[in-house]
Amino acid sequence: MYLLPSICIISLTVSLLGEATLFVYPDIFNDVERDQFVTGSFPDSFQFGTATAAYQIEGAWNVDGKGPSIWDVWTHDPNHVYDGENGDEADKSYYLWDRDVQMMQELGAKFYRYSFSWPRIIPNGVYESDDDVNWDGVKFYNETVNKIVAAGIEPMVTLFHWDLPQALQDKGGQIVEDFPSWFGPYADLCFKLFGDRVKHWITFNEPQTVANCYEYGNCAPGQYMPGVGSYLVIHRQLLAHQTAFHIYDDKYRASQKGKVGITICGGWCTPASTSQADIDASMTSMQFQMGWLMSPLIGTGNYPQVMIDSVALRSKQQGYEESRLPAFSDEEQQLLLGATDFFGLNYYSAAVCTPGNFSTDPTPSMYDDENVISWQPTKWPGSASSWLRVCPYGMRRMLNWVQDNYNNFQTPWYITENGYSAPPKLCNDTLDVNKTQYMVSHIDEVYKAVVEDGINVEKYTFWSLMDNFEWDDGYSKKFGVYCVDFNDANRTRSPRYSANVYANIIRNNGFGNQSLIEELESYGIITSESSKLR
Repeated sequence: MYLLPSICIISLTVSLLGEATLFVYPDIFNDVERDQFVTGSFPDSFQFGTATAAYQIEGAWNVDGKGPSIWDVWTHDPNHVYDGENGDEADKSYYLWDRDVQMMQELGAKFYRYSFSWPRIIPNGVYESDDDVNWDGVKFYNETVNKIVAAGIEPMVTLFHWDLPQALQDKGGQIVEDFPSWFGPYADLCFKLFGDRVKHWITFNEPQTVANCYEYGNCAPGQYMPGVGSYLVIHRQLLAHQTAFHIYDDKYRASQKGKVGITICGGWCTPASTSQADIDASMTSMQFQMGWLMSPLIGTGNYPQVMIDSVALRSKQQGYEESRLPAFSDEEQQLLLGATDFFGLNYYSAAVCTPGNFSTDPTPSMYDDENVISWQPTKWPGSASSWLRVCPYGMRRMLNWVQDNYNNFQTPWYITENGYSAPPKLCNDTLDVNKTQYMVSHIDEVYKAVVEDGINVEKYTFWSLMDNFEWDDGYSKKFGVYCVDFNDANRTRSPRYSANVYANIIRNNGFGNQSLIEELESYGIITSESSKLR
């Protein structure tokens, strides 16, 4: 591995690349059939972009009529977040949007995924008349959309990225029956105001992560309802999603010609062995984490049968008269089935799975319901986040699993998040080899899934455009390809090496450019079998 390669080293590399086998993590992931780095270009229609979310970057938490969100309230208790930090100012993108768009242009991003803050648009959460609208918030988002479009970039807007208006939490929040009737009018308003320019809408980001907040009570809104609230919140979000989808279908699709989807988080649960028991455990885990939302929308209209059966059994054993997993009515199932134009998939990591033994603990738990034991091997490369160990092949395995199990509607898949957390360091230290290796290896797995496996992936999004407020981790984890100096009142943004590589990948639509491959090898991002002999 050479940080400053000489001309003779580059020449040697060029002469060997034609026949060499390339790997990104040769000491760990070196199965030729599974892990080999494959060069080539994506189809011309494939698009690359990047992403952020409102609470994580905007700041201006109480400016120009914005109402408080549950994350404003949660983080204002300094015991809830690393080092007592909060998103009150964050990246100050509310004031620095021009620079953010400039960074998108520097990358060559084809689209930008970001979110609208519900309480910035409707401070009290409920839209019944125009008097409920914060028009300064609407003005801000109109400006963001216009600037992105003017830069030749497509806006992809998430309507709800966790920052629920606190006013709605005071009415019961996401787990109450009224939630879909609150979300529908908010979505309707956004479609009406912005849909002439926004053609890709994501209703919810990672409902499973929100479910974890109710499972453990360790993130906003801080309600501890294990094995109950976790199921309720996704049930309500699914019904709210289909409400918004059908509003768009009935009122806006013909004129605006856009698409409405949902983003879920997923990974790959690799069987611990070739035994049927471990394979079954892997499939059960995938249904509990991904089928949970896919089956109602592009499967049967209902939850996966393994979930229905398992939660019902455990509920009965724990003395419940009914299953803790809510049931959809026949009408709701009909409205849910097919109610998405695409699925956004957020992939960060994977795990190894084996069957569990049903816990005798009477406390409900969605993980006991799943009854699968999972772990991440310590040999997998780590990151700054304890939950994020690197497993590139999991991306391709996940994509094949969703295609094999949920292709009833030939649904397009978008990778709406994929990223790597690094520890803090000064912004003038730009060489982020670990993040770049993660990026390159995972994009290549998507390439193999698209070109070799024929999986219908249309977009890839790297998380994140810039360092930002990472929820309960505060500012301690750095996901950005642009470094943000949070000690600077101006929040100066500086490109890391990963930004340069990502721009190069976007410019070449993948890894079909020989000079890019040479550069990646010279920096130790990829390694050939030949180079290991030097």
